[in-house]
Formats: sequence, C-alpha cells, structure tokens
Amino acid sequence: MNVISELQKLAQKKGYSLIRTEGMTLDAVQALLNYLKDDQLLEEQYQYHLCEQTKSTIFIDQMPIATKQIEITNANILSVTVGSTGYMGGDTGHGGRTYFAIKDEASTDLRLRVNNGHWQEVESIEIALGGDTELETFTEALKFGLDQLSLIVRESR
Repeated sequence: MNVISELQKLAQKKGYSLIRTEGMTLDAVQALLNYLKDDQLLEEQYQYHLCEQTKSTIFIDQMPIATKQIEITNANILSVTVGSTGYMGGDTGHGGRTYFAIKDEASTDLRLRVNNGHWQEVESIEIALGGDTELETFTEALKFGLDQLSLIVRESR
C-alpha cells in the first residue's frame, strides 16, 4: 500500500490535490491525514502540500468538458486546468475531447514555441485533443513527463 497515493485519494474526496510529496516527512503525512479525516487545524508548515480544486465546464467545438483546476503557489503562482469527455467510441468525430491548460497567475516564466518557431513569453497555454486514443497517448505522455521531472528533482537535491 502506497501511503501517499491513499492520502491523495482522501485529499481528492475533500476537493484538494496533494502536491510536493517528494521527501514528505511522517509528521507532514500525519498532519494531513488528521486534517483530511477529522477536519483538524492544519499547521501552516504543511499547508503548501494541499491545493484546493475548483470545478467548471468549458466548451470545445460546442462539446461540454467538465474540468478541474488547481492553483499552485511557490515563488511563482500558476494554475492548471484539466478535463475530458472520456471515451466516446472513436476518433475526434465521435466527440471525444481532452483539455489541458497552464496559466501564469503571478511571476511564472512561461514560454511557448509552436511548430519550431521562436520562443515567446505567454500568459497561458491551452491544449485540446480530439479522440479516444489521443486521450490515452496524452495521458501516457504526461505520466512520462512527470516521471522524468520527478527523477531530475530527486537527483538534483
């Protein structure tokens, strides 16, 4: 049993996402567990592990997509919004849509390059994919990215 994944599930039930779990102390795990199970006060030093989620709906090609958003605060602040219709039975013509966005809320150095053009500073990036396999491959791509960046963070500490 992975304690962090169980804690993440509990956090999601309460409308939170658990972040910065690398090197989380047992005290932090216990404090978050107490807070999420019993609504006990959470000491300020552990609050940065939780990000409150908000829910909304966006439309792509007139298709409604339920989304969840979190705002992550550090020296910068950025928000991440994700959503999908889920499987719809085929390619984009069947209505499947997946949405992913990152937005600078404060002091985020966010840059974008499209089709090998020039890098440019932007305030937000939105990605929409259509189809069932695009949902699967994009999810795998995000997992790969998370795994690789987590490894770099761990190795560089």
